[in-house]
Amino acid sequence: MIVQLQNVAQSWFEMIMGLPNDIRKDDKERTGISVLLLEPDTRNILTFKVGDPSMAADYFRVEKAVRSHLFQDASSGNSANPSLFRFPGSFTVCFDGVTLQASVSGAKGEEDAFISAMLLASAFHQPVDKVLRNIKNSKGEIPPQFFQKDHYL
Repeated sequence: MIVQLQNVAQSWFEMIMGLPNDIRKDDKERTGISVLLLEPDTRNILTFKVGDPSMAADYFRVEKAVRSHLFQDASSGNSANPSLFRFPGSFTVCFDGVTLQASVSGAKGEEDAFISAMLLASAFHQPVDKVLRNIKNSKGEIPPQFFQKDHYL
């Protein structure tokens, strides 16, 4: 399961970063992502890196998870405020009585959130649309780019 989750994160990170500049515009060099998966209120935790993320990415993956947990939000997007360095990228879902939170940092906020959603879909063996509905039903904020017809996400 751990290797499967690492492969999911790596595949999506590489696919997103490999998009041409005319599709994915970004003025920052993204060298990797930092990933945190945890079962809230337990000691069940998994962390790993894809590529060579910055030290800031290591910090922000935890900040996103803690912020959304403290505010009892299904998404760190609910309290996102880029001017205060608060970004989306963490989602929490519950299926069959099991709650799992995924938090990613190192790419753009909406890309981090996308990879988090894909990790949760893989962990729960659920289609991503069911994961997004779970987040939405819990009043979680989902980046609008997910629903834009011509957006790469």
